[in-house]
Amino acid sequence: MNLFLLKRLWQRFPVSGSAAKFPLEHRLFNSCCFFGAWAALLGAIINATLELPTVTVAVNLLFGIAFMVLYYFSRVRLFFKTLVWPFLIGVLCFVSTLWFFNGGSTGPMPYYLLLAVLMSIILTKQKRWSVLIVFSNAIGLLLVEYHYPALVFVNPSRANNFLDLASSFGIVISFAALSIEILHQAYRLEKERVEAQKQELEHFNQLKTKFLSIISHDVRAPLTSIKGTLQLLQMGGLTPAEWDELSGNLAAEVDNTNDLLVNLLHWSRSQTQHLKLNPESCDLAELGTQTCQLLAPWAAKKEVRLVCQLPPGTQAWADAEMLKLMMRNLVSNAIKFSHSGGQVTLGTLAQPGYTVLYIADQGVGISPEQQSLLFQDNLTSQPGTANERGSGLGLTLCKEFVQLNQGHIWVESIEGQGSTFYIALPRPTGQSVVAPLAWPASGLATPYELGLAGQPM
Repeated sequence: MNLFLLKRLWQRFPVSGSAAKFPLEHRLFNSCCFFGAWAALLGAIINATLELPTVTVAVNLLFGIAFMVLYYFSRVRLFFKTLVWPFLIGVLCFVSTLWFFNGGSTGPMPYYLLLAVLMSIILTKQKRWSVLIVFSNAIGLLLVEYHYPALVFVNPSRANNFLDLASSFGIVISFAALSIEILHQAYRLEKERVEAQKQELEHFNQLKTKFLSIISHDVRAPLTSIKGTLQLLQMGGLTPAEWDELSGNLAAEVDNTNDLLVNLLHWSRSQTQHLKLNPESCDLAELGTQTCQLLAPWAAKKEVRLVCQLPPGTQAWADAEMLKLMMRNLVSNAIKFSHSGGQVTLGTLAQPGYTVLYIADQGVGISPEQQSLLFQDNLTSQPGTANERGSGLGLTLCKEFVQLNQGHIWVESIEGQGSTFYIALPRPTGQSVVAPLAWPASGLATPYELGLAGQPM
């Protein structure tokens, strides 16, 4: 019963402290101090009830208060390392004092010596020395009792002595069981934490492998093309017409490689938590115009029309550099998967508290199976309509940057008819930000399902 009540108390109240704030050894020490005080105070009540010498009651009360003081300094004032040995020595003084007033080797004190051994093993780093001290203390008490038996008070009442032994045995068993329970739970939590770290490391190891694969293929290939072209140019083996054609291709390769390196740089920073968020009021119309001007040569080469329908003054609260990269990646993807003669449109939708940016194309579209994988860290990419290559980093970065800016991203697509990507970002401070009831977890929901449908702004 005592064990059950103590366990419920330990689970209900943060006696040992949270794992996030206190390391395992500190939490164990907090628990030992708390329940040591509880055991000493309970022992005082038991000794008074069994009419043992008054000194036993006083010693129990004194050490109960002392253990509570240690608990206060450990749990509240966050002292720990300097209190371990005073606590252990206090336990030995407690046992040694009561040894002579509570039956000696025939009383309950040997149980407490065993408990002291357990605590010395659990709490101290110098376990051999602590166990040796406890063992030496026990030998010393037995030798004194053997040579001076008159110093030991033996309870004349057989019934009281039995009750004293039984209650002390119950206290010691409860204390030992709780210590083991705490160790077991701590082991389980540490095991879960290690497993989570293992899975995270495996995840990052897979990403690293894909990262190196991207570098070795998507960066090396255009550099090899540039090198070969320069060698031909040096050898004088190119006609002006051939050079005009190759120079255009090389310019496209350089642009793609530059975009890839920019994405790789931001992605590596995001994976190492080195990205700093600097949110501000961003003019989507201005950023959209800059994006369209930057990508206009590529769109013109594919005969894809860029239409920016972002009204001047359309504001969103986000990191401007992250927003630029998101828009550039989404518009680049739209051009990549558009057919010749197609159109890519940038626009906004009205939603209370949010500015919803959309990039729509009339290209190949995305199957439902592919949509469910778009915003995952799979780093895979399909070739474009002109066989353009990609790394798959663009949408991964968009997802991470949108989440950092407290926004949401999803896609709406019909295979063979085109795709529309949506980014919902909070409006600048001063305007109410109303969170919708549900946001898409997999990127499959539509604006109408989310309550985001509205008239173009």
